[in-house]
Amino acid sequence: MNLMNELKFGFGCMRLPVTDKSDQTSFDYEKIEELFDAFLAQGFLYFDTAYTYHGYHCEVVNNS
Repeated sequence: MNLMNELKFGFGCMRLPVTDKSDQTSFDYEKIEELFDAFLAQGFLYFDTAYTYHGYHCEVVNNS
C-alpha cells in the first residue's frame, strides 16, 4: 500500500518563506519554487491559499 496515493496532502501557504521577516510580502521566490516543485514532483496538486495570507498577497505567489 502506497500511503502517498491514499492520503490527501495540501501544501499550506499561510507561512511561505520570505526574505525579510518584518515584511510578509517579501517572498523568497527561489525557495518557494523549490518547495512547490518538490511537492508537485511527489504527485500532489492541492495548494491551500487564502486571500488574507501574507497581507493579502499570498495568491500572487501562486499565480507566478
